[in-house]
Amino acid sequence: MVAGAPTEEEKTAIRAKRAKAAARFDRLAAAAEILQQIIDTDAAELATVLAGADGGIVGFQKQIEGFRSVAWKANAKLREAAAIAQMRAAAVEVNPDAAAEPATEPAAAEVEAEVEADELEECARCRTATAHTEQDCGTCGPVTACTSCDVCPKCGDFTADPADTAADVAAA
Repeated sequence: MVAGAPTEEEKTAIRAKRAKAAARFDRLAAAAEILQQIIDTDAAELATVLAGADGGIVGFQKQIEGFRSVAWKANAKLREAAAIAQMRAAAVEVNPDAAAEPATEPAAAEVEAEVEADELEECARCRTATAHTEQDCGTCGPVTACTSCDVCPKCGDFTADPADTAADVAAA
């Protein structure tokens, strides 16, 4: 048995949590189907049907914007989980009794990888260590944003979403 391996009780608890998570993602697939139905509906028909509803079309837009924001954050959390799972899969247990190899000069590729790692910052929004680049936010203008989540650190808009630009042009 490997040190730190889960017990049978822990494995049972993990399986139960896994089943709950799978059920949640099934419900998420149903939400995606609803969004696809909206996409497939003629805009004139949507205007007729939704204009008199409580909150009107703007209320429904706000709900979808909220959903999009939460979905983006959930996706960032899943990227973080994938990175953790990948690190765990690659983890190697070290034998403390093993003899250490003599130190040698690092290869050029190792030095380059260290320099690249130094350029990474932890994104406050998605909590991943990624590069940050100059990007153009439609609201704030040029900002330094995380390349993983592409969200403006000032206003929270999605800096790299072409649908936002199209929607902004249509609204203007």
